[in-house]
Amino acid sequence: MYNKPLSIGKLIKRLRSVRSLSQENLSNLAKVDRRYLSDLENDRRNPSIEVITRLADFFEMSLSQFFTLAEKETQRFSIDDIREYLCINEYSEAIIFENPDYAYAFAGVSEDGRAIYSYPAMISSLIAEGMTEEEAVEFIDYNTLRAIPYLGEKAPIILYPIG
Repeated sequence: MYNKPLSIGKLIKRLRSVRSLSQENLSNLAKVDRRYLSDLENDRRNPSIEVITRLADFFEMSLSQFFTLAEKETQRFSIDDIREYLCINEYSEAIIFENPDYAYAFAGVSEDGRAIYSYPAMISSLIAEGMTEEEAVEFIDYNTLRAIPYLGEKAPIILYPIG
């Protein structure tokens, strides 16, 4: 099976656009040459670890979170892709999170037809949208987790890491 290379450029471009930054603004703030940044966003160059570190720091995420998001960006599903997948596989009654868009965090479907999400990926999704890690945790704990009991028997399942 063919694995696509990570699209770090797509991630950088999306993170930049979510914050309404021009390439010039991001290059100045993250101390990365603007032409180099343009080449990265268009997948014409591979970034050095130093540049990735600067960008991850600027976007207030760890290198691990940055690479996880880059991998998700490469394999990104949209809400429509998830809906289509659920319908094709006869899970159309599954409830999915749409606002905010946790498509990155969608991990699959349980035997009883419930959508499954990864908690760490949910946090990364919100960080990519401009929240700090603390804000993302608070948002999920307050807004998302509190709603689950009211969604009925097809409510999504959230997987937490062990340990």
